[in-house]
Amino acid sequence: MKKIIPVLVLILIATSCKKTEELEGPRISHGTIVLDSIPATDSIVGVRPAFVYLPPGYNETQDSFPTVYLLHGYGGNYTFWQYIEDIKDIADYLISTGEIQPVVIVMPDGMNALGGSFYTDSRARPMGIGAPQSVFGLYETYIVQDVVNYIEAHYRVYSDKDDRAIIGISMGGYGAMKLGIKHPDVFGIIGTHSGPIFFDRFIQDGVLGYVRYEWMDSTFNGRIPFKPAQYLGPQRPLTTMLIAMAGAFSPKVDFSSNFDSTKYEIILRDSVAYMWGQPIAVGVMLPFDTLYQPNSVYDTVWLPRHDPATLFTNNLNNLLSNGTKIYIDCGTDDELFLTSHAASFVEMMQNLNYPEDLYQYEIFRDEPGYPNDLFPARHGTHLYFRIRRSLEFASRNFEH
Repeated sequence: MKKIIPVLVLILIATSCKKTEELEGPRISHGTIVLDSIPATDSIVGVRPAFVYLPPGYNETQDSFPTVYLLHGYGGNYTFWQYIEDIKDIADYLISTGEIQPVVIVMPDGMNALGGSFYTDSRARPMGIGAPQSVFGLYETYIVQDVVNYIEAHYRVYSDKDDRAIIGISMGGYGAMKLGIKHPDVFGIIGTHSGPIFFDRFIQDGVLGYVRYEWMDSTFNGRIPFKPAQYLGPQRPLTTMLIAMAGAFSPKVDFSSNFDSTKYEIILRDSVAYMWGQPIAVGVMLPFDTLYQPNSVYDTVWLPRHDPATLFTNNLNNLLSNGTKIYIDCGTDDELFLTSHAASFVEMMQNLNYPEDLYQYEIFRDEPGYPNDLFPARHGTHLYFRIRRSLEFASRNFEH
């Protein structure tokens, strides 16, 4: 009996230790977040802060790593993915459990004077004269050239497209898709979460009617004012974001008298300078008329130059030759009406016979413990789970 008791004790101790390990979970190795400053060639963009995540062991090795460029949404900045979503915690876990390989994650800043750049080169010809000039910032150039070149000069990362992924949420999802489509020689992997990536859905889903509704009061009677800046903000979120998109896609710099309100050319900043005694204004050309129907700006500028669906179709052969991989998701209850964008984009890819092994698609509903009736899958919810999927997709498709 005396011999049996110590054996039982040892068994109980071993079992207890095993259960403790199971409860504690896997051993997590920790990466680091570095605050850096990345200069732009465009003076309006200037020098921008960025967070850079370095994986566990980065400083103990001379190895190089793949890179993920992680873009924030409208109204946010470079801090979003760390301060709101704690990307360090997510990446540490995924790397430590072997679900993704060690990666460097770059979180650049896409904020501008209108609340968001849509990662686009905002250009206009002042007074219709000369070459196009930067208006609200050249953010496509900033990400594709300035940020990528800076990171590859200052960090140990691979410098080929198949080891670069670009992923984003909302405005960042748009930016990731647009820049990835336009520059498949730079980014071999694209990930978009809840991005406005199929512009015709704005028309088909009646979004312009909701924009009009934001101005349906006794003061404006459904009409966006000629100088709306003081009336924009959280109380009119769709209009505010739409004007930021117009600032990226169809800005205008001209004499104040040359802005045509009947064409929904609106002034955001008046008298920024003078020429020949006349005030010069900065504004935008909206993509619809005063009846909220698409106009020539939409047809000749927004669709061919900035709509990811159109860009995808026009650049299909280049994407195929580069083998570009694409991850797309959106929540079932997206309050910005973007679920249909994801579905229509994937339907377009299928109709164009884009190879199924080059893309992954999900209309996001719920997760275990987060039933949809209690936790609806909205525009920016469940990102802890969703970003894990896009990072796993990128990791599986990196060359190294």
